[in-house]
Amino acid sequence: TLPHGIIGQTFSSSAPRHGKQDVYPESGRVATSAMAEGAIEGTAAMYEVASPFATNFAFSRFGATELAVPAGGLASLAAGAEAT
Repeated sequence: TLPHGIIGQTFSSSAPRHGKQDVYPESGRVATSAMAEGAIEGTAAMYEVASPFATNFAFSRFGATELAVPAGGLASLAAGAEAT
């Protein structure tokens, strides 16, 4: 089945995903801005849910029909390959 969510995407490919990374200071306050940018599909805001137990978000697969990942992986599916 196709992975979904931020954690699920880590299992979508054996290739590493290199996204934007924050630079942390030696001391003082830390302000994060990366939000997995470049390592996930879409933006972090697209994964927000309405409540702690909600499952509806832009890339949700809850309740979806099962699909097989094509031989070329998710990238080939995004490029228009047919899933089986």
